[in-house]
Amino acid sequence: MASAGSIFSSAKDMATFGRAVLSSTFVDPAVTRRWLKPVAHTSSLQHSVGAPWEIYSFLTPRRVDLYTKAGDFGMYSSSIALSPDHNAGFTVLVAGGNSHTVASAIGEIVADIMLPAFDEVARSQALERFGGTYALMNGSSNFSITISADDGAGLVVSEWTSNSVDMIESLMGLQGVT
Repeated sequence: MASAGSIFSSAKDMATFGRAVLSSTFVDPAVTRRWLKPVAHTSSLQHSVGAPWEIYSFLTPRRVDLYTKAGDFGMYSSSIALSPDHNAGFTVLVAGGNSHTVASAIGEIVADIMLPAFDEVARSQALERFGGTYALMNGSSNFSITISADDGAGLVVSEWTSNSVDMIESLMGLQGVT
């Protein structure tokens, strides 16, 4: 199999390829979804194998999988990393001695910085789109739910009233939580 470096001549080419994969430009969306799934897992919970991907899992605080492909040619190394969860990715091109190790280290640093930022942007967009209080007043009954964000990875139901009963308090009581 040819290395990523022998197929692509620039980071721009690799980025174009990554966008095409994420947007299903090359193949049908169902094929892309099947393509972006692990084929096998390794003994490490942070590494899986796809076809043709190496899949690395990061906790950001939730698990996020990066689908990567790396290649070397002499003193040149390249890698592409795609995050289907965020519809984003990045490429790394390195030349010189020990280029594979340097490319891997740079990719990991970029992932450690970018994945939490991608999650924060997604959380903010979801809050803007779905956050708020949804209510229905029907005579003496009160039905409402409030969706907000906390310090976690997504949105939460912070208030929920059904037929004038606080459902969160009721659920906590049923589970013995004070």
